[in-house]
Amino acid sequence: MLGVQEDKLEFEGQEDANTDFIIDNIDGTKRSINYGLYSQLSALKNFYFRIQNSYRMTAVTWLIAAFIGMGFLFSQDGKNMPLHPIVILFFILLATMGGITLLWFLDIFIYQTYFYSVVLSEAELEKDDEWLPNINLNIGLLQMNPKTIVLQSYFYIGCQFILLSIMCLMTISLVEFKPLYSVLIIAGFICIGWLISYILIRAECPKESVSF
Repeated sequence: MLGVQEDKLEFEGQEDANTDFIIDNIDGTKRSINYGLYSQLSALKNFYFRIQNSYRMTAVTWLIAAFIGMGFLFSQDGKNMPLHPIVILFFILLATMGGITLLWFLDIFIYQTYFYSVVLSEAELEKDDEWLPNINLNIGLLQMNPKTIVLQSYFYIGCQFILLSIMCLMTISLVEFKPLYSVLIIAGFICIGWLISYILIRAECPKESVSF
């Protein structure tokens, strides 16, 4: 019994917590090979999904860091800065917007493309083998339907709008909240926000040219 327990403990110590799937042994049949390919593609898809989530968490972290910087600038210690706090605040907001835009580029243009390439490969296997679940076929159909499509860029657009709103309020404070100037500033920032949203949404490809 002691030897059996030691073997069990040694085996458990060698287990990898990062293992996504444990699949059966593959033999020479088409069904077995397709199952193995499908399982490996699912693991790869989950890997890309985790990377995309890490980028979004980083964007949230940068957004929180920008708020922390704002709090420091308007605190008692921030008054001793060599530049005016609003000037530094504009630099922080612009730098944060640039960083979030870079994360959007990595997420959408690189790993989103990888993610959907795996989805398409799995969808082909699902079409050939009816016993496989139609998960990726359904994902493809949802992405092709304008009424149900969910664009990942909306998350980054929301982050940009938060930063633009703060920048707008700071700009209005510089003109001492005069009605005419305030309205013009708000209209200008709305146009900037709309332009950013249009560019990000138009740049994200929903894979409309692929038929499922």
